[in-house]
Amino acid sequence: MPAFEFQEQRLLAGRTRRLAWKIFDEETGQPVAIALTDVVRAKLALRPGDAPVLDLTSNPAGTLPGGSTVVIEDRGSVGNPDPTNDRPAAGYVYFAPADTLTIPTTPNGWLATDQRKRYVLDLFVVEVATGDLQPFGRGFVVVERSPGGPTTP
Repeated sequence: MPAFEFQEQRLLAGRTRRLAWKIFDEETGQPVAIALTDVVRAKLALRPGDAPVLDLTSNPAGTLPGGSTVVIEDRGSVGNPDPTNDRPAAGYVYFAPADTLTIPTTPNGWLATDQRKRYVLDLFVVEVATGDLQPFGRGFVVVERSPGGPTTP
């Protein structure tokens, strides 16, 4: 189970949303720093293990056409002489309107009458040097059709 579990969040299709994250060790709860070459990924899917409807990364080359991305604001600092100065890697997942607008469509399992669906958002660190995928966060995102927006694509 990932160390960081966030509360259920709401995402209106076709709207902007930022979801903050921090990385802590699952067993000790201590802050975790990430290397300059490491990448953070976020996958939004109906169920764990399903193909993601949005697959986001902090790698600038992987920014989605609408601008959705993962932003690393602080890579963290650990092992300081004074442990109170340790801080976790932190950032946010940015959902852009153009990318979220297409989530409530028939290919993604939505019926024309569906107004909302609950998705799981998994967060990972990709250690580029080894290719290892380390999960660090999970939570639920309720995607809703935007009021006044299209009901079908």
